[in-house]
Amino acid sequence: MAKKLSEMSNEELLKWQKTVKAIVYMMFGFIAVLAVLVTILFVKQGFSPLSILPVAMLPVAMLNVYNLSNIKKEVTARGL
Repeated sequence: MAKKLSEMSNEELLKWQKTVKAIVYMMFGFIAVLAVLVTILFVKQGFSPLSILPVAMLPVAMLNVYNLSNIKKEVTARGL
């Protein structure tokens, strides 16, 4: 994101909100599917380096959730 939220036009801000929301949902869906697959792999083969991948991706997902909350605050402040 090159611009600050306060510098975006209303249309850009709403489009960015929609994009980030889709990314957040896809990331959590991916993490959930990955967690199930890693659990199955763990049961069949034991521990592998892939076992930590879902946990390692959580900070990135949480950062996107934080960004989405900032976008929602800006949308609310503008009254959109």
